[in-house]
Amino acid sequence: MTEAAPAPNSAPHAATSAVTCPNCGGTVEIRAAGYSVSIACQYCGSILDVSNPDVALIERHSQAMAELELPLGSRGWVKGNEYQLVGFVRRSIDDEGWDEYLLFNPYVGYRWLVYEEDEWSFGTMLTSLPVTSGDSADYAGIRFVDEEGEEWDAVVERVVGEFYWRVQIGDHALLANFEGGGATLSRETVADEVSWTVSEPIGSGEMRGFGKAEQSGDPEPGAGTSGTSRFAGGPGATALGTGAGTVPNESLARAWLYTRLGAVVAALMIVVMIVFSTGGTSQQGFAYELQLDGPEKTLSFGPLVFAGRSQRVVIETSADQIDNAWIDTDISLVERTTQAVISTTDVVESYSGYDSEGRWSEGSRSTATKLASVPAGTYDLIIDASAHSWPSPSLNGSQQLQVATRVSSGGVFFSNFILALLLL
Repeated sequence: MTEAAPAPNSAPHAATSAVTCPNCGGTVEIRAAGYSVSIACQYCGSILDVSNPDVALIERHSQAMAELELPLGSRGWVKGNEYQLVGFVRRSIDDEGWDEYLLFNPYVGYRWLVYEEDEWSFGTMLTSLPVTSGDSADYAGIRFVDEEGEEWDAVVERVVGEFYWRVQIGDHALLANFEGGGATLSRETVADEVSWTVSEPIGSGEMRGFGKAEQSGDPEPGAGTSGTSRFAGGPGATALGTGAGTVPNESLARAWLYTRLGAVVAALMIVVMIVFSTGGTSQQGFAYELQLDGPEKTLSFGPLVFAGRSQRVVIETSADQIDNAWIDTDISLVERTTQAVISTTDVVESYSGYDSEGRWSEGSRSTATKLASVPAGTYDLIIDASAHSWPSPSLNGSQQLQVATRVSSGGVFFSNFILALLLL
């Protein structure tokens, strides 16, 4: 026995077209063009094959079709989604019949509305097979049981509209129903093909429109319905046996997954920051004087020993007395063995004064240069520094500025952590 290919549950936008009925000449609209295989003429009831450009007459009917409970082509909302009614089938078992309305949404796919004994239910064709064992079937975390243990011969009595398979009056199918979780899982066997459908009751406020005023009236533009289908999202879309599950939004679920992964990564980054910032750090300080508007000085300090294979190094320069002046520094780390040089520049500047709005100030009396990766070795710190007053020299080089330089190694740059958080 082979399994029938399930009806498509999602599809791109379907075009609308029309064909001429070979029996009566009526124009028959195809609402799901490109997906529908057969269609019933609404004027004479003849069944047409529309799977190819040459429309073929499958079966001729002269009896006029009785008015349907829901008009063909009408639109409505069921369990949160809008559908168009494209097909109708009436089937019966031993003269006891029920109505099945085929719904279509180009972005959701096909669904069923089933009307039996004055009650409506919502059917979803399965895209994955349930796990069966004897008189039970497991699907979406629910165990369905066939309490009757029987199969019934269902016969098609009437067909109107269009369908994604070829159907005509007199078609037979063996049906078996499995009950569980407030829903019904139906197995339908035609020849050697098997298909499954899960149906759930439609509660108050979960269905409206389809041209029937008694269904709470037609919705306003953009208005939907309450409730969601427990099964429209596939096997994992329902809570176990709750009877009131909701379909999780796939995008939200994916976003929640990424959020959790990001939180884990952020936590690991914090741990790394703490480890590196509390261990393996060292600091050395050096002091010197500069004449304001005096000559440039070249100073050498050392040795600086960096033991790690590659470490973070911060060189901070400060001058607490500086005001309306700046200090230029050219800084070099020279490795004693290899004479490898790492060079950088920095400026310490601080300005203040008065204007019509009062006192103002800008700049800072300290600055820091950060080197992300300095190889292991023994280094000398070479500084070429000069101090300048603003706006013009006024002390003739008589003022001495006390300057301090501190070199620290180890730890991590917390700005990298913040950048990583932004990227996450």
